Amino acid sequence: MKFFFLTAEKFWISFPKILQWAFVGVLLGFGFIFPIFWWTVIPGIILFFHTSQGTSRIRNAWLGGWIAWSTKSLFALGFLFDTLPLEWLGVNNWWLEHVVVLFGWLWGGVSLGVGGALLAAVLFYIRKYYTPKPLWLVLICTIGWLPAEWLSSVMYSLMTSGPGSFIQGYFSFGYVGYLFGLTQLGLILASFWGVYGLTLLLASLCSLLWYIGSRKQYLLLVLFVTAFVSFPFLSKLTRSGISGSVQGITIDAINTTYQPFFLDSKDGQQFKFTIVNRAVESSLKLNPDYLLLPEDSRFLNSVYPAISFNQSLAKFKFLHGTSKTMIIDSSRTVLPNGNVVARAELFSGQYGAPTYTYDKQYLVPGGEFIPYVFRILMKITGFSQSIVNQTAIGNYEPGPLLQQGNIDPDVPGVLFCFESIRPDGVRSLMKKRTPPKFIVHPISHAWFHQSKILWQQQDVMLSIQARWQGVSIVSAGNMMQGKLYLPSGQIDNGEVIENGEGWNITRFEF
Repeated sequence: MKFFFLTAEKFWISFPKILQWAFVGVLLGFGFIFPIFWWTVIPGIILFFHTSQGTSRIRNAWLGGWIAWSTKSLFALGFLFDTLPLEWLGVNNWWLEHVVVLFGWLWGGVSLGVGGALLAAVLFYIRKYYTPKPLWLVLICTIGWLPAEWLSSVMYSLMTSGPGSFIQGYFSFGYVGYLFGLTQLGLILASFWGVYGLTLLLASLCSLLWYIGSRKQYLLLVLFVTAFVSFPFLSKLTRSGISGSVQGITIDAINTTYQPFFLDSKDGQQFKFTIVNRAVESSLKLNPDYLLLPEDSRFLNSVYPAISFNQSLAKFKFLHGTSKTMIIDSSRTVLPNGNVVARAELFSGQYGAPTYTYDKQYLVPGGEFIPYVFRILMKITGFSQSIVNQTAIGNYEPGPLLQQGNIDPDVPGVLFCFESIRPDGVRSLMKKRTPPKFIVHPISHAWFHQSKILWQQQDVMLSIQARWQGVSIVSAGNMMQGKLYLPSGQIDNGEVIENGEGWNITRFEF
């Protein structure tokens, strides 16, 4: 055993430093593409700590850390290539659209690599100039990883800033805690501070394992890693015995399949509105408690067009006055000052029933607003400025209507599509208002083409948030299938009870 590790260490040292750091990044990020290999993050973190201590100059430390974390992030952002071809932008140039996507992918990865550079530089500096005791160094490694990932998120928001954006640390793609959350053990422990807690636990375990390895206790190191990797697959969560579940709720999720470029033609718009209307009418006949549509379905103002929202709602109530089903719709709304917001509308057909409207706060860079750097790129590469004004992208801003205050618990909280990547998105929502009985998550993946990489990351994000807050989350989507994320961490795919051309109705009972 000792001979094997010594040989491996000599082999590792013989590698050029840049390849060492790149390999560390591969280990850290591989699980985001292939979840079955989530465990490669463990040697990845250990080697990150080890390599940070073995550099000879601080310049090499921060450059190496940046390479490692950029590589990790590029794996996590691999779903961006599923946007190809860019039909929704009307781009017919193969080279041009690949350059645009490649730039966005690299720009995101470089931005998210900053935290690794800072962490590696700090670890090098502390070890070189303060020479703390080994266990103190383990503690520093443990508490340093999570702030570094958060700083990477802040840097990403800076690098993708534009009209409608603000500086925050919400962009969590690439957080190593999500890899831990792919396991049953991780989901159990997610009740402690969500992905933040999982990241801390994983960093603490790996820093301890790194310490054990540095003490040449190789057998103990192997036993620890083997036990940790094996245990999550041996434990199973049960649906019973988990607090926070809600009984007696029936919700229909409508899932659709249409591309965003449909909005650029009258025929495309008519097709979208037709399938949405057919799905809604079919669901209302089944009398669910709630009916959730994908993000930006625009059901009410397209099927019942009028000058104002209230007039459209009056038309709907006239035809569905006996329906008690609460519909959760969302649409592009132009405010009197000309600003455009993504607005959720919760209403029913009953006369006198209250209506609730909330605006999306966290917008998609490159989709709902165009970052400044991307605007420059479009001019350089020859994109027409009219792309910025397309109905499929751009122009959105955070709206004035917030989910806060004393709201009936029967009114679900609304977690808009992109807001699920904010690690404390559900927690923040539940703290600002009366805690709802459940959360709805309207989604639109119209820019993607069946992106399994995105879906699997979204699943673990929502499972962790449901587990952390002890609340069920129901999703419905365009170009993806809605699901129910239970407080146990389990995912319920529901039952498809009706379907038609371009739509289906999935029922969830919980």
